[in-house]
Amino acid sequence: PGYISRSVAGSFDNECIAIFILTLGMWLWIKSIKTGSPSYGALTATVYFYMVASWGGYAFLTNLIPLHVLVLLVMGRFDQKIYAAYCSYFVIGTIMSMHVPYVKYNPITTSDHMSAIGVFGLLQIIAFFTMLKRHLPASDFQRLSNLTMVGSFTIGVAGLAVLKAFNIVAPWTGRFYSLWDTGYAKKHLPIIASVSEHQPTAWGQLFFDMQILIPLLPAGLYFCFKRARQEHILVIVYSLTATYFAAVMVRLILTLAPVLSIAAAIAVSSVLDTFLGKIVRTGAKDGASHDHPKKGIQSRLLSYIVIVPVMYIMTMFVWHCVWTAQHAYSSPSIILAGGKHNGQTVIIDDFRDAYTWLRENTDEGARIMSWWDYGYQLAGMSERTTLVDNNTWNNTHIATVGKAFALRESDVDLQKFDPNALAELSGRGVDVGGSYSVLSRLGADYVLVMYGGALGYQGDDINKLSWIVKIAENLFGNEVQEGLLQNQDGSGIDPGDNGSPHYHRSLMYKLCYKDVYEMYNAGPSAQAAAKQWTEEQMDEIEEEWVDGSESALPFLNSIFQGLDTTTPDRKPAIDRLRNRPVRNKRIQIDTLEEVYTSSRWLVRIFKTKPKDPLFRTHAQARGFERGTSFRQHPFVS
Repeated sequence: PGYISRSVAGSFDNECIAIFILTLGMWLWIKSIKTGSPSYGALTATVYFYMVASWGGYAFLTNLIPLHVLVLLVMGRFDQKIYAAYCSYFVIGTIMSMHVPYVKYNPITTSDHMSAIGVFGLLQIIAFFTMLKRHLPASDFQRLSNLTMVGSFTIGVAGLAVLKAFNIVAPWTGRFYSLWDTGYAKKHLPIIASVSEHQPTAWGQLFFDMQILIPLLPAGLYFCFKRARQEHILVIVYSLTATYFAAVMVRLILTLAPVLSIAAAIAVSSVLDTFLGKIVRTGAKDGASHDHPKKGIQSRLLSYIVIVPVMYIMTMFVWHCVWTAQHAYSSPSIILAGGKHNGQTVIIDDFRDAYTWLRENTDEGARIMSWWDYGYQLAGMSERTTLVDNNTWNNTHIATVGKAFALRESDVDLQKFDPNALAELSGRGVDVGGSYSVLSRLGADYVLVMYGGALGYQGDDINKLSWIVKIAENLFGNEVQEGLLQNQDGSGIDPGDNGSPHYHRSLMYKLCYKDVYEMYNAGPSAQAAAKQWTEEQMDEIEEEWVDGSESALPFLNSIFQGLDTTTPDRKPAIDRLRNRPVRNKRIQIDTLEEVYTSSRWLVRIFKTKPKDPLFRTHAQARGFERGTSFRQHPFVS
C-alpha cells in the first residue's frame, strides 16, 4: 500500500514511474558491481536519467549509490569492478541528466550532488594509489600515501569552501534542512511546511501502509548482516536511510516501500527455506531408515508450527493490501464519493464540472489564479494557463498569489492619498490598491477557490488560509500579518460576527462566503430584507473606506451590531466543515463577478473586472450605476 498510495491506483503522479525506475536502477547497479561491466554501468546511468526526467526526488538515488560505494570502501572491499561500474555510471549519468531542462547544471553546481562528485574523486585517488603500490617499495608508498591523502583532503575541503563562498556551488536547500530538522520549515519555509505530505509521519499511517512488513524489517536486516555480500550491504544502507526519511516526511514512505518489501522477503524466504527444508529432509530420512521415527515426527511438527502461522500472516497481508487498494487508494482524487444515511453512494463531480466549464466558456489564453495545490489538475483538465502550480519553484510568485488572497478585496481611489505617501508605499512594494492591483499585475482573468463549508470537504481554501497567509507574510510582512486575520483572542479565524474585520475584508473570505447566508435564507422576504439594508448602509461605509479613513472600521462594526437579526424567516448560516455560524451579512464584491459555482458549492469561479474607463474605483462605479453616488472623478469634467 505504501507504493500504491502514490501510484497509478491512487492517482496519476510522477512517482508511479519514478519508484519503478528506482528499483530497476538498484538492480542494474548490483549487476554492474558484481560483473564490473561498464555496459551495466551505462544502463544504470540511462535508468538514472529517466528518473531525473520523471521525478524531482531523483536526489535520493543520486546520493544512495555513492553512499553504498563509500560503505564498501570503508569495509575494505574496493576492487576494479566497483571502479569500472561507478565511473561509467557517474560520467554517463551526470552528462545525460544535465540535458533535462529543469536540472541543467545542477549536477555540478548544487550541494545535493557533491557526494556523488566526492566519491568519484575518492575512487580516482584510491585507484591511483593501488597502481603505485605495485611499483613502489612499502616504505616509500606509505610516506607518499599519507602526504597525498592529507593534501587531497585539505585541497578538497578548501576548494569546496571557496566555491560555496563565491556561489559557484549552491548551498543546501530548505528541503534538505527540513529533513534533518523537522521544525526548520515551520520557522523559515512555510511553503514547505504547509504541504500535508511534508509533515512527520504518524505511526498509524506507517502501519497502515506497511503493516506486517515493519516487524519483518529487523529480521531481514539480520540476515543481510549475516551474509554481508555487496547486494546485502545495499539493502542495509537503503533500509536505514529510507526508514529515517519516511519517519520525518510522510510522502517519503513511497521510497521506503520497495526496500521494506525486499527485506521482509529475505526474512520470510530464509525462514521458509529453513523449515521447509527440514520437512523435506526428515521425510527423506524416514523413507530410508526407521531407527528414529519419533525424532522425525517432532522435527516436522515444529516446522509446521512455524510455517502455518507465517503463511497465515502473509495471506492476511495480501488481504490488507487488496482492501487498502480498493477502499483507500483506488478513488481518483478528482472525483469524490460520499454516502447517504441509507447507505447509498453519492458521486461528487464538482471538480470536473468546474474544469469543463472553464474549458468551454473561457478564452484559450485565459489565465486562472488559484492556490498552487491543484495547479497541475486545473491546467490539465481545463486546458488553461495557471499562475502557480505544483512545480512552481519561484517562492516569491506563490507568495504573491497568497498576498492577493489575504489583502482586502476592494480597490481604492488612489487620488485620495497623499502623493508623497503613495510614492513611499509604492517604493516599498506595498499594493495600496488591495488585491485588485495584485490581480492586475499578475494578469489573472479568473480566480478559482475551493469552499468546503457547504459540503464538509476538508481540503478547501479556508482551511489552508493560515498557511497561505504565513507564506505571504514570509516575504510581504509589511502588508500581510497572520495576526490581523485572527480573532482578537488569537483563537484562529472565524467566519462569524466574532471574526477579524481584516479577515472579513479579505479576498479569500469574500470569494468563499459570498451568498452563503442567502443560500440558507432562500425565501424572497429574507433576500429582500438582506438586500435592503446592505445596499443602503454599505454605501456609507464604502464612502469612508474610499476616503482612506480608518474610522470606517468602528463605524462598520456599529452598523452591523445595530442590525435586526431576529426576523422569523432568517436562519443562521452554518459552515458545516468548521461548525461555525457565518455572518448574516450580504457580501458585496466589487472587483470580480461570480461566473460559476458548482452544484455543491465546492468550486467557485470569479472573473476579474476590467479597470473603469473613467478612472473610478469599482465601488464608485457600482454606486453610480445604482444612482446612490454621483461623485465624478477629478479627471472627468
